[in-house]
Amino acid sequence: MRVTTKIDESYRNRPAELGGSETHTVYADKESGSLEGRTLPVGPVGDLVVDAIRRYALYIITHKKTEAYIKRRFDRITEAVTHAL
Repeated sequence: MRVTTKIDESYRNRPAELGGSETHTVYADKESGSLEGRTLPVGPVGDLVVDAIRRYALYIITHKKTEAYIKRRFDRITEAVTHAL
């Protein structure tokens, strides 16, 4: 799950002392198309970020599908608290 930015192409702006624009990584996800249908457009995500900043929100969740991952992680954290002193 990603936002459709050109972050994977940011190497084009890399200074020479940090490897320059010739050194870059090709991401398998992008090549294989595994992100197809799992990306969000920049505009609505930008609006979401601006809204969250205005609300002083601690978290910005861009993809609804992450709810299951977040819940699973929270459940593991909550379980770990039971072992606290």
